[in-house]
Amino acid sequence: MDNKSIPWIRIAVEFIVVLAGLTFALLFVDWREDRSAESLALQEIVADLEADSVELAAQFSRTQRTQGAVLWILRNRESNLPGDSIFRRTNILSYYTAYEQVSAGYRGLRESGRLSIIRDPELRRQLIQYYEITQPYMKRFFDMYMVAYKEFGEAAAPYVRLVPNPTGDVFMQDFEPHYVRPWREANADYRYIYRVEMIGAIASQFGIRVEPVLGTNSELRAAVRGALE
Repeated sequence: MDNKSIPWIRIAVEFIVVLAGLTFALLFVDWREDRSAESLALQEIVADLEADSVELAAQFSRTQRTQGAVLWILRNRESNLPGDSIFRRTNILSYYTAYEQVSAGYRGLRESGRLSIIRDPELRRQLIQYYEITQPYMKRFFDMYMVAYKEFGEAAAPYVRLVPNPTGDVFMQDFEPHYVRPWREANADYRYIYRVEMIGAIASQFGIRVEPVLGTNSELRAAVRGALE
């Protein structure tokens, strides 16, 4: 080999080494940025899941209160209790708890086409299942629940009206019932009693579905936290 070619070989080797080093450094920077982005996304998702669990728990509590009120009313329809005491039990059926599903973190990844930033394929599948199937499923039942509230309110309007307490705070749902007609008339009104029964039945069905979703939410939060460790 010509001694004059040795420096060029050395230069070529050094260039390849430097190029490989730069390539590795760039790949490492990209990897580190992806991991940082994944961590931030998972932190936002776990915060969303915590907020969603609060919403679900509030719905579960509301369904239990609704069911309790409906059962009490139906069991005491033929009792000698004063009509006012029975009407008062219907007050809880005049209010509902809003349900705001929380999914900002997941939606941000989906809409930007970056769901693949979550490395664990099983965790990614679970998140897609929760946000694309479970949440819409629960929203459909909540919408049915709201229809039942509306229909009960229409059936109850001839008998009971809620008026703001003049000494209270209307923004805190501080209302007092005003009985327009006696309980015996409401009790004899098939449409009214049917709507009482329906709101109880739908509350029961919604509650049955909320409870396992709360469990799924808890398991998913644990999985996301595990991925963050």
